Amino acid sequence: MKIDLFRLLLTSLLLTVSACVKAETVPLVTDTFDSVSNWSAIGAGTAKATVTAEKTRNGSSMRIDFDFTQGGGEVMVHKSVPMTLPENYAITLKLKGKGAYPLELRLIDDSGKNVWRYSHPELSAPLDLQPLRVKQHQFAFAWGPAEGGKPQKLGLIEFVIGRGAGGKGTLWIDDLKLEPRQPDQAYSGTPVITASGSFTGQDARNLLNESSDTGWHSPPNR
Repeated sequence: MKIDLFRLLLTSLLLTVSACVKAETVPLVTDTFDSVSNWSAIGAGTAKATVTAEKTRNGSSMRIDFDFTQGGGEVMVHKSVPMTLPENYAITLKLKGKGAYPLELRLIDDSGKNVWRYSHPELSAPLDLQPLRVKQHQFAFAWGPAEGGKPQKLGLIEFVIGRGAGGKGTLWIDDLKLEPRQPDQAYSGTPVITASGSFTGQDARNLLNESSDTGWHSPPNR
């Protein structure tokens, strides 16, 4: 009887842990770019950009062709993703490209007025698809009436390619996901500092004591 009860409790615990892990890893947003009809490309000024779905060995990628030969400051490619963001999350994707250009990944709220961004000043995109992971805390508030804080209700996900040295270029993006993550936990442990030696009353532990009038001093070499 005790063994059966133990097995029942153990099974229940394993199912609970499995459900928690699954809840954290199931993406809230997924785009494998079989179609790019819900993505829009906009060129600032005389810059030009187009988006197409390009077949790959494993499915499809979104291909962004951009042209700064006539000037222009940046091109923007975005998709409407109306949703309430979780407390913590990460955006993952794969990319490759031709050329080195400034790249931003922006989150725009449902008002369209508040923008958070992850910036890469000069992205030298690899020739083969490589993973990129951007965590929630890596998005910095850029502008808008909110004047800071974190995005709560998402309106758009947007890629922005800057002019850089100008000319033409291509960027491929694949396997875009927005994944929930467990909330960050404040450190609750007790730090410990040790040293191989110290003067009497000047132990290394004093370095963690804000009220201590003494620090740590090592004994002289012999």
